[in-house]
Order: sequence, then C-alpha cells, then structure tokens
Amino acid sequence: MFMAASLKKIQVGIVDDHSLLRKALAKLIDSFENYSVLFEGDNGKDIKAKITQHIVPDIILLDVNMPDMDGYETVRWLHKNYPQIKVLALSMSSDENTIIRMLRLGAKGYIMKNIEPEELKQHLQFLDNGMRGFPPRLPQQPIFYPVANIAYARQIARDWNTRDEKSGFSGFVTTFQLEPTYLSKFDPHIVGSSMHVEYWVPAEDLNSFNEALRGLIRLQEGFFGAAFIGYVPDAFGLKGKNATDQFVTLSETWEYSTFDVSCEISTNRKAVFLNWLFWAQNDFSDFGISEEQRRSMLGNLKQCWDFNHIEIPLP
Repeated sequence: MFMAASLKKIQVGIVDDHSLLRKALAKLIDSFENYSVLFEGDNGKDIKAKITQHIVPDIILLDVNMPDMDGYETVRWLHKNYPQIKVLALSMSSDENTIIRMLRLGAKGYIMKNIEPEELKQHLQFLDNGMRGFPPRLPQQPIFYPVANIAYARQIARDWNTRDEKSGFSGFVTTFQLEPTYLSKFDPHIVGSSMHVEYWVPAEDLNSFNEALRGLIRLQEGFFGAAFIGYVPDAFGLKGKNATDQFVTLSETWEYSTFDVSCEISTNRKAVFLNWLFWAQNDFSDFGISEEQRRSMLGNLKQCWDFNHIEIPLP
C-alpha cells in the first residue's frame, strides 16, 4: 500500500514537583484522543515506587529540576531499568548543557513548559507512533485515503501537495504493509482513471487500520514546492530556521564542532527526519556548499543519527 503525505490508549506518566502544573498537564493529556494519564509523581523517588512490572507507562513527561531525585538521576534510572519507556524532558530552562545532558542520559526529546497544547500533542504523537501508525485525522479530514499504486501516490505528492499551503508545499510518498485480510473491509474506488485506485477509510477506523500495519511506515520519496520552508524547530541551534538554513547551519557547525552537530541531531530529530528528503535533493551551491560537500554532509548527519540510537530510520 502507498500513501501520499492502536486501539489501546497510550499511557502517560507525569513527574513534576509543581502540583498545579502537573494536574493541568494531566487534564490536558486526558483530553487528547488515544492518550490517558496512568499516574503522576512529585519526583524520581515517587515514580520508582509507582512503576512495577505491571504498571509501566508508554511515555513519561519528566521535569528536570526536582527535589530528592531530579530529572537527571531519574532518566538515568529509567533508561537502565525500563528502556522501553520514552522519556520526554520537561523544563522552563533552554540551557544547552541541560538539554544535552538529558538527551545523553536517555531522554527522547526535550520540550519547554510554555509550549502550546497542540504542540505537546504533536510531540507525544511523534514519540508514540515511531512510524508505526498514522496520526488521528483532523476535524476537516473525515476520510483517510491510502492508494493502491505508487504512480498515483507520486502524482498526488508531486502535482497536488506541493501547491497546497496546508500541506506545507510538500508531498511525501510513504509505503507500508497491512495484514492481508484487513482491506477486505473496504471497497476500492477508482477516481477519474483506472490508475487512481484508493480506499476510503473513515477516521473512526484509523485506529484499527494502524493495528493492521505490519512493520514500519517508510518515507520513499519527497516533493517540494518553491514556497516550502520545512519543519521549523523551536529549540537549540536550529530554532526558527527553515529547512535550507538548517542544513547550512549544520554544515558550518560541523567544521568546528561535530559534538554540537550530534547534540543538535538528537535534540531536533523531528526536524532532521522531516526535512531529510529535501536536503537529499536540494542544491545548496548558492550557500557555498558543493554537490560533493552536500553528499558528504548527509553522510555525516546519518552517522550522528545512528550514534544517537534513534529508533526511526532515516528515509
């Protein structure tokens, strides 16, 4: 199956010594579809007492500065004893050393406490899905449309999505496999041409669709319009930069600090993943980066990605 651009709820733990904030976060997360708060804790010691072999959350939102057992010690303990838990560091501090230390100790991401609710939801979805499921549809998207051949998926991505502001002036072709009998629930539809075969999956059936996926969803191809700016991160050295400026910044940083680039890759892995196919085909010669240098830098970034043990493979 191709696409152009679990029934079980995801269990979340919240660790923060500020009770008012913790309660507000719990209420917010419980309002997200497919997410529920399993437990809350004041500090690392509290969480150690609550986690057992039978009570293990999928994701933990972890404050950095806490009494008794802070975020550093807690993420180290979690990484050693429950490596399957995805830890998202939560802090008011944008200090680079704090970010680097938390990521090095095992956190999968780092977010500021003043982010918007929708952005928090996106971070949770990125951690949870891991390219193993499609995100919930928006209210204006009642139908999910996987298509049956790559030529049609490519046409949608290249000819339609790259002109659409709501698609970010970009289109992606993804491939995935489903359990053999699952699609028998849905009738194929031919839309305008015998090549245009698609399935109409109602939004309420997307959870069962994700359950039927076998293996990872893979990004195969990307197409980009002239107005494409890419995913713009909000932290660390790439903060506020578009996809072009991100690659230029990483290339310049590599010249004097490969360590900083590696930390940047870990911190802003979502930007790296989503902008990778653009970097793989864009011409950066206007910025003093030759084709050979571009290919070499992509190889360097791939090594940093692997060094950080990021579970999702690059396209």
